[in-house]
This record gives sequence, structure tokens and C-alpha cells, in this order.
Amino acid sequence: MLRFPALAIVVPLAAVALSNLALPLDDWRVSLVVYGAVALPAILGILARPWRGPLPVIAATVANSLVFFVVTNFAVWAFNGLYPRTLAGLTQCYTAALPFLDRTVLGDLFWVTALFGGAWLVQHAPALMRGSS
Repeated sequence: MLRFPALAIVVPLAAVALSNLALPLDDWRVSLVVYGAVALPAILGILARPWRGPLPVIAATVANSLVFFVVTNFAVWAFNGLYPRTLAGLTQCYTAALPFLDRTVLGDLFWVTALFGGAWLVQHAPALMRGSS
């Protein structure tokens, strides 16, 4: 949606960096994984530009939500020391994070709808206004 594709990566990373000013910092390795997971949807969005319509956007949004869940919780398990580095510890880590998964997916779908739907409305508002008179 942005004129300069690099901004699609810079803007979310800047938002995370700003939020990190107010939130306690994680282990740098966890933070690095989070930054990568935040940049991934923008990178995939740039690569997916040839596909149009809501279904590819919805599929990509859900896939990115799931990837974010998997990789960031794996990083917490691997680097934070909160869970034993065993299969049982990894299972415990993912289980503890499950209550946030549905909110993540629903939140991502909400914001994608708001952003892309808002952009569509701005682009098509003149034609909609002419058609309703």
C-alpha cells in the first residue's frame, strides 16, 4: 500500500522500537526474533503484490499470525530461561501462550481489515459518492 516498499518494513519496526522504550526489554535474542517476525509480513506482502483480493490477504494474515506465535514463543523457550530446555518445557511454553493466540489472530485480522478496507474506501470514495447521487 505504501509508495516506497521499504517503508512497509521500516514503519512496523519503528513501532516496535518505540514500544520497547516503554516496555521492559527481553533478552536481545528474543527481541531480534520479534523484530524479524514483525518484518516478515511486510516482506511477504511485498512479494505477494501480484495476488489481489481479500482471500490472499486473509490467508497471509492468518499464516503470519501463526508464524509469529511459533517463532517468538520458540525464542522465549530457547533464550529466556523461563522454561526447561526440554520437549516438555517447549510444550509448556506454547501451552502458556495459547490464550493469546486467538487474540493475536483476531487482532491481526481486525487491523488488516481496517487498514486495507480504509485504503479501499479512500481510493473508491469519489466513485461511491458519484454513484449514490
